[in-house]
Amino acid sequence: MTRRKLLRIAGAAAFGGVAAGFVPLTGEASPEQCRLTQRAVSWSGTGGLRLMHLTDPHVGWATPTELLQQAALLASRTNPDLVVLTGDYVNRSLRYLGELRRFLRALARPRVATLGNHDHWCGAPAVTR
Repeated sequence: MTRRKLLRIAGAAAFGGVAAGFVPLTGEASPEQCRLTQRAVSWSGTGGLRLMHLTDPHVGWATPTELLQQAALLASRTNPDLVVLTGDYVNRSLRYLGELRRFLRALARPRVATLGNHDHWCGAPAVTR
């Protein structure tokens, strides 16, 4: 599944209830900069869906472990029905795949994911595993 198609599906799913995600604020990433944004969107004919969208963690030197831990904690507190991950899990190397595994395992299930451009540049098969 392509990133664009997954974003389209995730966008449509978000109309069923609450979409939430985290974003690092301006400047250097730190745990204090992790915040949760929630949006309620109504869509007739659905029972609702809690969707957690996480994107561009760039695990490794670009994103401190503490920020990833905080993001996973915030994500789990939302009790999502589905976690949607939309790529750029690595930054410039595959060196931090172990840290990426720990981050992903800390997230709620079910999860769907697609790769981003950084993942393809560094080695899509390794990131997919």
